[in-house]
Amino acid sequence: MVGVYLHGSLAMGCFNPDRSDIDLLVVTHKALSPQQRRAVAELMVARSGAPWPVELTVLTTTQLHPWRHPAPFDFHYSERWRQSLTQQLALGQLQSGPLTDPDLAAHVTTLRARGRVVRGAPIQEAFPEVPEADYRQAILADLEWICGNSAQVYGVLNACRVLAWLGGRGVLSKAEAADWALGSLPAAHRATISKARSAYHQGRHEPCSPQEAQAFVRWAAAQAAQEPQRR
Repeated sequence: MVGVYLHGSLAMGCFNPDRSDIDLLVVTHKALSPQQRRAVAELMVARSGAPWPVELTVLTTTQLHPWRHPAPFDFHYSERWRQSLTQQLALGQLQSGPLTDPDLAAHVTTLRARGRVVRGAPIQEAFPEVPEADYRQAILADLEWICGNSAQVYGVLNACRVLAWLGGRGVLSKAEAADWALGSLPAAHRATISKARSAYHQGRHEPCSPQEAQAFVRWAAAQAAQEPQRR
């Protein structure tokens, strides 16, 4: 193992135990053996959600260096993968590569900017710099996904993050992006942003209706589409 690295809300100081998950990237020198892959899968199924959900991606050094987009990876777990992975474990047929994930451009960028080392090599040594064009493509693709789904608090706050980055504010947490948006975006959207920020800090409830959240996200997507690409 090269190292274990924390990114996301816990690394950036805005973890909500009722809403957040623990985001980890693990780097290894070699791909997991079948026995190791099963052991990691069983560990994730047993421990994720006890008490907090875990999102874990394992990558080898050769999958990270040289960087390519979408990035390949060796193993992934999140709660959305629980049912599929549990079935694979029961059948004894764990899926293995080659797999790619365009979201890794955003995860690695966030890790390099705001992440923490749990153990192992320094972040800047283990992870390459992601080209801005790849990061931009990843966050705009996420915004497009949000436009087609009913992610309310997540959707509103992630839209704020995208607009903040496009506006030159750097890599912000969802909470930081909401604070920025309340002081920078048109007053017509402040009630929606304020409700989403409050819920993100204080619990699981979804105070914005799907229609209200979607109206803001679509507006944000239209604004993002007008932003010229950085050089």
